[in-house]
Amino acid sequence: MDDVEISTADLNNIPAETIESFSILKDASATAIYGARGANGVMLITTKTGKENEKTRINVTVENSFNKPMNFPDFVNGATWMEMYNEAQLTRNPGATPKYSQLDIDNTRNQVNPYIYPDVQWKDVIFKNMNMNQRANVNISGGGSKASYYMSLQANHDTGLLDTKKVYSYNNNINNWGYNFQNNISYKITSTTKIDLHMNAQIRNKKGPNYSTSDLFAQMLYCNPINFPVTFPAQPGDTHIRFGNAIWTGSSVRTNPYAYMLSSFKEYNENTLNTSLKINQKLDFVTKGLSVQAMVNWKNWASSSYNRTIEPYYYGIKGGSYNPSNPTDYEIERLGTSGTDYLKTSDISKASDQTFYLDARVNYDRQFNLHHVTGMLMYMQREYRSSVLPERNQGFSGRFTYDYGQRYLVELNFGYNGTERLAKKERFEFFPAVSLGWVISNEKFFEPMTKYIDNLKIRGSYGLVGSDETGLSAGAQHFLYIDQVSLNNIGFTTGVDMNYTLYGPLVTNYAVVNGGWERVKKLDIGIDLELFRQLTITADYFNEKRYNILLHREAWPESLGYYTAKPWSNKGKVDNWGIELSVNWRKEFTKDLYVDFRGNFTYTENKYVNLDEPVYPYVWKTSTGKPLSRTTGYIAQGLFSSQEEIDNSPTQNLGSTVKPGDIKYRDVNGDGKIDGSDQVMISPYGTTPASNMVWE
Repeated sequence: MDDVEISTADLNNIPAETIESFSILKDASATAIYGARGANGVMLITTKTGKENEKTRINVTVENSFNKPMNFPDFVNGATWMEMYNEAQLTRNPGATPKYSQLDIDNTRNQVNPYIYPDVQWKDVIFKNMNMNQRANVNISGGGSKASYYMSLQANHDTGLLDTKKVYSYNNNINNWGYNFQNNISYKITSTTKIDLHMNAQIRNKKGPNYSTSDLFAQMLYCNPINFPVTFPAQPGDTHIRFGNAIWTGSSVRTNPYAYMLSSFKEYNENTLNTSLKINQKLDFVTKGLSVQAMVNWKNWASSSYNRTIEPYYYGIKGGSYNPSNPTDYEIERLGTSGTDYLKTSDISKASDQTFYLDARVNYDRQFNLHHVTGMLMYMQREYRSSVLPERNQGFSGRFTYDYGQRYLVELNFGYNGTERLAKKERFEFFPAVSLGWVISNEKFFEPMTKYIDNLKIRGSYGLVGSDETGLSAGAQHFLYIDQVSLNNIGFTTGVDMNYTLYGPLVTNYAVVNGGWERVKKLDIGIDLELFRQLTITADYFNEKRYNILLHREAWPESLGYYTAKPWSNKGKVDNWGIELSVNWRKEFTKDLYVDFRGNFTYTENKYVNLDEPVYPYVWKTSTGKPLSRTTGYIAQGLFSSQEEIDNSPTQNLGSTVKPGDIKYRDVNGDGKIDGSDQVMISPYGTTPASNMVWE
């Protein structure tokens, strides 16, 4: 954003009113100058600035949004649940005695006593039907002949769908506040010297339970509606809530989702300050079109949090105390030693990091009749620190462009980038890229078509980009050229009485031999088309070959003696290819009324080319040649129709006793049993979609 790298979390908190424009760069020619940070593509965001000699403009936005969960599952009532349980039980074992008697089912359905025969819709107990969130934004912009400014302030208030109540000293309903400040100030020192100061501050305060909503949702799914009531009635003198529960096994109790929801609280605070100072100096007195620019950026992030917890009191129906002839006659008892009267408060946990970035550029931009020439040389260095040792990058890059009559376009880029992760002689690598373009609509022979086709351009690029973050997500150490040794970590015991133990050092990671950058060869071919000054179409085909991916040498057997320190090597290869289509229709009806319709479609495929896999006994267990995201499982061959068919089929060792009506799976390896060795790729599509379509 504004030439400074930010995180996705920072981007999520930037108000839409603050963004002037954004674009996504993925081809090698466009991303080469971004060095180690550009291998996976770059999103460029430009924030708004004031304009020279513009009157002050004030914009105010106030929103209130209503959120309602969609496709929320519906759950059966208690009586139906009991009937379905009995049905499933008898299906598995026709001679079994049903777990729930008809009397229990009828009493549950008739709500004879909600504490003896509970029927709890946990969804309604835990979650609200809807919630409301608020957002307000105020921004001011303007400028004079010397200075221009843009200032924005936004406040967000988000609440959750949890239906909690304040039963302890804290209120753990979700209550999140966020504030975003943006100040962009430009000042002309002279007619050739300009200074830009951009400051973004983000403040977040989040209050809620000390668990994820997905955990609570899982607890709700695991709890059936008839085990116990939400709570039992309070008794005189009670100082705590009597949460319902039941014994799971031995002295262990089940989980009451409502008690779980109320039993913890967490407050989380985070602050981000991102400040950049840029100076631009025109050097037309040296030669026309020449300028220099320097920018320095500081980013500081800090967070702190603490939590409170309390153990709920659990109660259940005392055995033998219920009198069926008098439904209100029963006793309850405390389950085990559950429950505490005092809150536990954790210490405050803190985290922080700092990023420093510096770049300096020499720019050249000049028109010679029909010849347009631009050039840029840039030096950059970056330091990120979240622990004792910082992480550093350094690089030198350049871009040179030429176009003739806005028809024939050539662009050359290079990056000479370095990383501290590699050994001295391996730290820097050269990454070149080239792109060519032809604007057909600017040719003389195309003039008869210009009243229909405003712009027609074909383009292509090819280049090499690199990433120094290779292996990090797989657990590789930061400094790849250093052996990591843990002292006194491994030992053996000896002696006559086996009472003498010696310890020694253990190698936990071996240095990567001939380590290098992860590299990507990128090809992109595209076309840009604009029709009737209304419809813009952009289509691209891309092909990426990623190699030198750092991974474990899985093909090396442990008999080589590396013990737990499996060596790393730049052996991995992945291919990725696909198409992208973007359509934008914009129609202005009046000066103040227009329609803007946008659509994007993406289709991608990929595959592993080299994973250095071990030698599997069956070829279908390998990943090489298969998509990165795929579905693996057993091949179904229908349903078992009889016990005789089960007896004459391979044994299914899948954790349950096979009965007629169960799924029959294929014995792929022919060993007479169904187990993990029979799992194969049953679909080339997995959890990551291969295609994506968006309209707005």
